[in-house]
Amino acid sequence: MYTDEDKVFCVKRMWAEGLTPTAASRLWGAPSRRTLAAWEKEALGGGLAVEAPRVPGACRRAKHARYPEETRAEALRLLGLGKPTREIARALGLPSGSVVSRWAAEARRRAKMAPEAIAMGKEKGAPGPREAELDRLRMECAVLREMLSDPKAGDPARLSNRQKAELGERLRRDYGFRLRRVTAFLRISKSSYEYERRALAAPRRDDGALAARVARAFASLGGMCGYRKV
Repeated sequence: MYTDEDKVFCVKRMWAEGLTPTAASRLWGAPSRRTLAAWEKEALGGGLAVEAPRVPGACRRAKHARYPEETRAEALRLLGLGKPTREIARALGLPSGSVVSRWAAEARRRAKMAPEAIAMGKEKGAPGPREAELDRLRMECAVLREMLSDPKAGDPARLSNRQKAELGERLRRDYGFRLRRVTAFLRISKSSYEYERRALAAPRRDDGALAARVARAFASLGGMCGYRKV
């Protein structure tokens, strides 16, 4: 028969060494796994004078909330020390070892992508004030060049959305400007731009016959009536 002091000693030792009842039973030889599990359950329920272990990084979160970053970090640290995912999950209060495995896979993927992201950042580089000003002036020159090529265009600030979409498509095609830069410079929302662009791309019906009928009606009225009468 085991005394309460024996139970407390075994549970404290098991928690201090971070062992499960199964691992402790295999390592010590006795007591059995079931006995240790029962003692642990009794201790967690307050039946034994054993303070519950405070595991660094233990998961404390509301239902459906994200796992704390400290829990992730501690799980990956323990995994790096060679502990099985199942034991890590049990120690940190996670539902299963698959959660730890998923975090490890994500960490490996981020580690693999980090050098590529750094290399891309070095190649592209963040645009400085001088580069941003040159880009703005380049856009202005391109817009003025396109406006001068069309004498009927008028003031760029008074263009309709349809005309802005036509100009924007030329800027994107001939000068390689991004859509975001074009819409910001022409002061048109992306949704309006896309609407007008689709309208421009849609096939137009042949209104030549209708135009001829309008001209004949206007002529028959002596050219003195407005569009409502026509």
